[in-house]
Amino acid sequence: MLFGNFHGLPYFKVSEEALFFNLIDQISREMDKDSIAQHEVLVAFLKVFLIESVRQKKKFDKDTVLKFSDRQSEVLQNLVDAIESNYSKLHAPKEYADMLCVSSKTLAGMVKKYLNQTLTCLITNRIIIAAKRELYLTSKPVKQIADALGYEDEFYFSRFFKKKVGVSPDIYRKTVGFAKLEKSQANLL
Repeated sequence: MLFGNFHGLPYFKVSEEALFFNLIDQISREMDKDSIAQHEVLVAFLKVFLIESVRQKKKFDKDTVLKFSDRQSEVLQNLVDAIESNYSKLHAPKEYADMLCVSSKTLAGMVKKYLNQTLTCLITNRIIIAAKRELYLTSKPVKQIADALGYEDEFYFSRFFKKKVGVSPDIYRKTVGFAKLEKSQANLL
């Protein structure tokens, strides 16, 4: 998983640039061809590109983790665990700082320095991932999803979702979710 860990850095430093430039060049040349099995060759190049990206990201993550002090590493891991366990109940950074017995300012600084995002962003991203999953995989009403994520007002939740994702929960569901699958199955019948 390249960027699937929403707690990690959203970028990484490539240590073998020549390898990636070579792959990009090969992909570009293959796209200019009109030959047999072109699609399969392009897919193979993309797979190699992604595999190398994952390898580079893992190496970068390993090197980055070594830069944390033991205390910082412990606090950040506890934060990640706390968000994972409580994102549907706790939405404010101060609530997590209090839970970890760290000042809000200190926690915010650590998150910004080592994860290159705000604590609010970490919490929000986890909520959005859960909301998208529910919208995509279930036919639960938005109100029920909002309740499960700790939002009493479904309209507030819908505005929050739209601000972060760019579309309302209903439109998201219709374009990528369960409803789209049901619609395509109905069209087949």
